[in-house]
Amino acid sequence: MRIRTRIQRAAPILGGKFTTNCFMHGENEWLDIHFLGKCSPVSYSLALQTTKCAYKELIQSRAWDMSCELAPEWDDLLGEATANDLKTGESIHRREPVRYPELDNMTRLDWAQTQHKKIADSGEIQVFEQWTLHRGYHSSIGLTRPCAASSTICAR
Repeated sequence: MRIRTRIQRAAPILGGKFTTNCFMHGENEWLDIHFLGKCSPVSYSLALQTTKCAYKELIQSRAWDMSCELAPEWDDLLGEATANDLKTGESIHRREPVRYPELDNMTRLDWAQTQHKKIADSGEIQVFEQWTLHRGYHSSIGLTRPCAASSTICAR
């Protein structure tokens, strides 16, 4: 009933077939959409991811994995190394990030970012259309359209 009400409220803007919390401006890389099935009370939650978004995520993941292969010692980049300033809310570094000799004396993140173009130009990652159905959602059936990866690496 909640999704039906949201669809009815959004009908003047979205046409009455679905609803979304996403601002649709044509540049979205990811959209979460909700619509009703043919038989009540079935509803679907649809996540659409563009090929561009999937490709970018796979390249970032591959670069990070490569950094871990070259410098297996782990630095807690997102945990203890940073904190939020209580006054400004901005992220601050508690200590200098670790620079790895194996990564040209760069931080893991900086080195991974330098690899993005090289990985993209190598052609080792390809992305294809794919659909998956998830029946275990709390209040709907999940329909996901992630792009499948085909490469020589282990993609997520």
